[in-house]
Amino acid sequence: MHFSGYTLGRVAGIPIRVHGSLLILLPLMLLQVPLSLWPVGLAAAAGLFGSIALHEVGHSLVSAAFGCPARDIVLLPIGGVARLACLPRNPRHEMWIAAAGPAVSLGLAGGFTLVDAVSGRAAPALAAVADLLASVNLSLALFNLIPSFPLDGGRIFRAWLSPKIGRLLATRIASWIGQGFALLLVVWGLLPPMRLMTAAIGFFLFHAAGAEWRQTAATALRGASPDDAAPWLGPLGWGDPRRIDDDVVVGPPPYARRSFFARWRDRGR
Repeated sequence: MHFSGYTLGRVAGIPIRVHGSLLILLPLMLLQVPLSLWPVGLAAAAGLFGSIALHEVGHSLVSAAFGCPARDIVLLPIGGVARLACLPRNPRHEMWIAAAGPAVSLGLAGGFTLVDAVSGRAAPALAAVADLLASVNLSLALFNLIPSFPLDGGRIFRAWLSPKIGRLLATRIASWIGQGFALLLVVWGLLPPMRLMTAAIGFFLFHAAGAEWRQTAATALRGASPDDAAPWLGPLGWGDPRRIDDDVVVGPPPYARRSFFARWRDRGR
């Protein structure tokens, strides 16, 4: 998958980029709230996408330790992705890489919960932002641990299944499950009351599961005869696996959908 973006900086040598659509979305969101709440809203937005970036940095650092550095991390309106140069073929290494992101998010959730408790009434704005970011990071970790490929839990499932039936078949099964889950998200997001962000995440995950299947199949079937490759192609194989992406995408982590400003108002009551 290819995302253009603007570089914000580097964390541990990894470029952090922001997608152009996010630069348009954030100002539009701010225009819908009172001017007096802009500083708090900007702090919450910075903490939100900082948390997402650190989730992806967790994946990237562990992946680099196993010989597959990250090309960059891209922040999107639906979350973020870490684009890795490769993915270790050792299933245990893949498990550690997949688990690193949720582990970072859980650590951040604990840290923000502590800040919320310490701030209390002395700094209500800081406490409100910390409360939001604690719940965001907790939901980030729990959602990504769902065993649906290519979420982190789905990658752990594939890594567990690969030694038993082979990486190719394990990826195909994990991708089927992932696309089924993605379709459920799309349907749920489009039902009244519409949750367009949920539907967008579903569309993204559906595409990502198919793209990763094609990448895995292309690697495994390179040089195979047409007869050997045929069972893996066609409608159930999502087409020709030679149509692949040139990088591995880990992500995206979705985030809480409850309005921050609704939470801010509720906290003051």
